[in-house]
Amino acid sequence: MDVGLFVVDGEITPVIEDGDLKEDRTLETSTLISLFTDQRVTEEELENNGLDKDEKKRGYWGDLYPDVQGDKIGSKLWLSDRAKTTPEALASIETRAAEAFQWMLDDGVASSVTVEGEYDELNRSVLDIKTSRPDGNEDRYSLIWDEQEIKRA
Repeated sequence: MDVGLFVVDGEITPVIEDGDLKEDRTLETSTLISLFTDQRVTEEELENNGLDKDEKKRGYWGDLYPDVQGDKIGSKLWLSDRAKTTPEALASIETRAAEAFQWMLDDGVASSVTVEGEYDELNRSVLDIKTSRPDGNEDRYSLIWDEQEIKRA
């Protein structure tokens, strides 16, 4: 059982319940960390996304000493911060989100993860995520992503 991080009033925050951290029996915490921790990128990835190669490459400091060689935490969704609202940009957002969940499949936490995106009336990306676990249980999330701000859809 994990300590729960939850979306509360548009912010990812731990929740206190009965004087202790609320436990999370779902994959919500893993989903939030996977999507909204910035994964480090290369200079080439910065340039390919219209960003200056001198811009910070971001990344999670814990990736310097991974338990599994080459293991990375987070996503590259942040590269889409300045993207125009186009079908191509949405496809890139879906791909980046799906890549962030690859560890769940590799580690056997999930048997499948699907990510579908669309733009809402305010041109924010809405990600619908379905995670199937090996025991048959499913977790579903619908999250609005807009320049690193997250809300439940």
